[in-house]
Amino acid sequence: MSSIPEIGQLVQAWDRAFVVTEIQPQELQGDTTQPTQSPMHLVKLSSVENDALGEEAELPWELEPGAIVQQRAATLRNRPTSIHCRY
Repeated sequence: MSSIPEIGQLVQAWDRAFVVTEIQPQELQGDTTQPTQSPMHLVKLSSVENDALGEEAELPWELEPGAIVQQRAATLRNRPTSIHCRY
């Protein structure tokens, strides 16, 4: 199991690349005689692949085999505010 992603991170699930758009902690309805289980997270994703750009998906992160955090996505504040070109 991979660590829980953060909003804006690039992740891999189902052999596809997505950016995380939302994370909702979920409580499992389980056996009340068992010790408290770790919280689960419903992760909402948006595809960044050319053939499915913007396509949305959601998954229970801890239960999804092979789901991994790839990297932190660049934010607007980390990008240059202007580009200067010389001709």
